[in-house]
Amino acid sequence: MTLSKTFFWSVSFALAATVLSAQGAGPGMGRCQGQGAPFLGGRMASLLNLTPAQQTGVKAVADKHRTALEAKQKAAFEARTALHTAMLDKATSDDQLKALQARAGEAQLAAMLERRAMMRECEALLTADQLKVLAEHQPKDGMGRGRGHGGHGLEGF
Repeated sequence: MTLSKTFFWSVSFALAATVLSAQGAGPGMGRCQGQGAPFLGGRMASLLNLTPAQQTGVKAVADKHRTALEAKQKAAFEARTALHTAMLDKATSDDQLKALQARAGEAQLAAMLERRAMMRECEALLTADQLKVLAEHQPKDGMGRGRGHGGHGLEGF
């Protein structure tokens, strides 16, 4: 296998991993059904039996992070799209692809860190028993059971 084919497949796998790990993280995504934080929505909210005060707190935390999270998710989506487009363009050099991959990775990490900060703030609102229930339902491999492949947290759990 030539070096360019090896590089192509390496970047392709990296791109696929980035896309799969971020499915559902496009613009406007990341909000849950009625609770304000994706990983505490749907069935998980019922399992945790959130109090009205906790529901209000979770919504406030989600509202606080919403604009930044959506902007970072949009930037990550656009960076992945630019990388994918460049991969298909025969005129794109290896150095250009490396730079685009780095930007996509940085943008994805920024979105993940914002979401993680939101999750940690929401977790601070939970009781010890609720945290135990949440931990019991966390995916063991670090991948969520949400939308798409890998998802994020417990969206739609």
